[in-house]
Amino acid sequence: MRVGACQTPELLGDVEAALVCLQDFATRAAAQGVDLLLFPECFLQGYLVDEQQAATARRTSWPASPCFHRGDAYPTFDLRGVRFGINICYDTRFAEAAAAVAAQGAHLLLVPAQNMMRREAAHRWQNLHHTIRAERVRETGMWLVSADVTGERDEHRVGLGPTSVIDPRAEVVAQVPPMTTGMVVADIGI
Repeated sequence: MRVGACQTPELLGDVEAALVCLQDFATRAAAQGVDLLLFPECFLQGYLVDEQQAATARRTSWPASPCFHRGDAYPTFDLRGVRFGINICYDTRFAEAAAAVAAQGAHLLLVPAQNMMRREAAHRWQNLHHTIRAERVRETGMWLVSADVTGERDEHRVGLGPTSVIDPRAEVVAQVPPMTTGMVVADIGI
């Protein structure tokens, strides 16, 4: 199975712009024979966590909710003979989340993330994301593909990614450079 992961700008409350971005990446992915395309967490409406942002997004373009609810299952899916599951962003900090996907026979863990952080934290976490994700790979033997946002929200917040592919040996085999939009593509075998 060929998987693509997109590193996108952060788009807050602008579903139309997100759909244009999605179409651009999907067109490029189709030209490369991508079977599954991963986007960052909350990509379509943006990571809207304050009531005013969410209310504006609901009125203008999308029924976004300011509330997030904890899931209670780790479903897996099959595509082209590859079983995969999802850990969303912060989930990767916990071995149990990846283990629950691997226990169902998955060979691939998809990680949609949204790491727009305060500038100091973003630089501190830039390499820690790979360290943590590589640990999940070593524990489970799965491939891991992540997608994240990039760019500057304002003078205080920045998104550095990473959007990358980590192979079952826990090595980063492809990555979109920080502060650039782009896509990584990898062939996932079992």
